[in-house]
Amino acid sequence: MKHVLFILWCCLAAVVHVQSGKAALNIPRLANEVSMAQQNNGISTWGESTSRVYEGVSRYGGGALVLTLCVCGVFFYRGYRKRKEQLLQAEFQRQVAQVEMQALRAQMNPHFIFNCLNSINSSIIRSDSITATGYLTKFSKLIRLMLDNSAAQATTLDSELQLLRLYIEMELLRYDDHFSWEMEIDKGLDVELVEIPSMIIQPYVENAIWHGLM
Repeated sequence: MKHVLFILWCCLAAVVHVQSGKAALNIPRLANEVSMAQQNNGISTWGESTSRVYEGVSRYGGGALVLTLCVCGVFFYRGYRKRKEQLLQAEFQRQVAQVEMQALRAQMNPHFIFNCLNSINSSIIRSDSITATGYLTKFSKLIRLMLDNSAAQATTLDSELQLLRLYIEMELLRYDDHFSWEMEIDKGLDVELVEIPSMIIQPYVENAIWHGLM
């Protein structure tokens, strides 16, 4: 684009230079005509010749102005199209990421809920009412958070960490405290203001527990 504009600008400069040269060549000739007109026909003919000089200069200058405006119009139009394409590309990528996140939630939620219900059922079968009651309480809180977070594209880090704590505590109940865990958060991080895609951390923790520890 820069090379095209440079070539157009050179052409414009050449046109203006050539036309200016023509005008400069015509001026002495017109001046002679003015002198002869003054001698032969008086002041009226001199006025007509002077008008011809200004008319020629105006015509050449107007052509140069039109060419300059055309070049500028092409430049701004191409810039506008490029910016529009970039915005459309960014919007397309955002929508793709949103669809991928929704697909991930749709796959993860039924799987996770089934595991929780299966663990609660196992506790009931063993007649472990204390464990089953604790599991049901945590499970109800977890389901509520999952429903709240899955309805939004983003959630606060604080809400996501609450969901993560409940999930890990439920896994501990499932596996009879066979592993320990600790969550460290930077003290300078405001978890109530920071927003992240909802339910994005839990699948990684689940894979770490299921495939790394068990």
